[in-house]
Amino acid sequence: MVDWYGVRDGDRLIACGADCTRGDVGFLAGLTVAPEHRRQGLGAALTTGMTRALSARYDVVALGVHLSNTNARRLYQRLGYTDSFALTSVRVG
Repeated sequence: MVDWYGVRDGDRLIACGADCTRGDVGFLAGLTVAPEHRRQGLGAALTTGMTRALSARYDVVALGVHLSNTNARRLYQRLGYTDSFALTSVRVG
């Protein structure tokens, strides 16, 4: 983890994301918005802010999202994230 970004409502954190940059690619991870604050543009604002901050330092900015998370995928596509690579994850017991 390089840094954290967040949106607060008073003293409550209602949206956040992590900068998990490695090497020369800025990488957004763990973006989330509290359920009761979704569909208000916070996810878009957070993603846009993080993307701008990382693209000021890196030529390439990327993020990861599960295929089943259609709402997030739709948001990221709307914000200009276009290329995708299928990845597999496993739990090691």
